[in-house]
Amino acid sequence: MSETIYLHIHSRDTGTSQLLSFNHSPVSVGRNLCNDVVLTSPYVSHLHGILQFSASHIDYVDLGSANGSIL
Repeated sequence: MSETIYLHIHSRDTGTSQLLSFNHSPVSVGRNLCNDVVLTSPYVSHLHGILQFSASHIDYVDLGSANGSIL
């Protein structure tokens, strides 16, 4: 992946926002500090899901989280 993807994350729990940038794919999402996107909500699994970027679209795959995903 040669271009940078910008991802705006807004937390409904805390009301905070952050802008993250990535130049690799896939991007891991979860509560564990080893993830690319770390979310601190107790409703988020340690490894919740992954974002996969291509030239034409973005896919999100939930990795079997207990509470599902809201995008």
